[in-house]
Amino acid sequence: MRLYSSIVVVVLAGLCGTLAAPAGAAVLEIQFTGMNLLYDGSNIFDTRASNVLGLGKPSESDPLSSMVFLVDGVQVGTVLTSNIFMDAYIAGLSGVPAGGGAVTTSGNGGGFGFDLLMNNTAEKAWGLALGIDKFQFFYSGSNIAIATTGLGLIPPDDPGNDYDELPFGLAFDRTKPLSIVLSSSNLSNVTLTPDGQYLSGFLAAGTGNIAGTLIPEPASLLLLGLGGLGLLRRRAR
Repeated sequence: MRLYSSIVVVVLAGLCGTLAAPAGAAVLEIQFTGMNLLYDGSNIFDTRASNVLGLGKPSESDPLSSMVFLVDGVQVGTVLTSNIFMDAYIAGLSGVPAGGGAVTTSGNGGGFGFDLLMNNTAEKAWGLALGIDKFQFFYSGSNIAIATTGLGLIPPDDPGNDYDELPFGLAFDRTKPLSIVLSSSNLSNVTLTPDGQYLSGFLAAGTGNIAGTLIPEPASLLLLGLGGLGLLRRRAR
């Protein structure tokens, strides 16, 4: 199991390594705790409402314990501890070996995979909605890790909505890839198929991380522009 766990760490590091930001761009991360997931033998859902998919409603999403925002590893704003939720639907997961192994999910068609909600004042309390639905799933016999890297496309079922409503003036560049990494070393209710060969269910409590390229706020862009003009003036002299 130790060897397999090491392999998981290496693979996840490789996935995150693909997110190196373009020169001059900053990396925005969202780290969260209190995640709860349910696996039914075919799909993974948040535990709040496993029969409801991607509606952006806090009442149908899993409450989180904490959420922190970082830019290039430095915390921005305060740690959020209320009105934060996760809505997840990772489809097409089967054939996970009981002794440990890796499986790539088949996805649900691209319309929905993972959302974070960050206020509780609206019927649809979007914070970050991601149309990424294919994941790599790793199981070590006692731990799980779920990871993906790709464009966080706007879900096609509601294209007129603004799905980026992050606090502290932060926003992801949706033209650049994002990574999602979910992990848990706290599994319960683990069940196997009748032949004992594959997983058929579990509950998982753990943490998550989303990372991507930051879009600078207008004030930062203005400062960058002024800096560029200063350099041009020096060269002209």
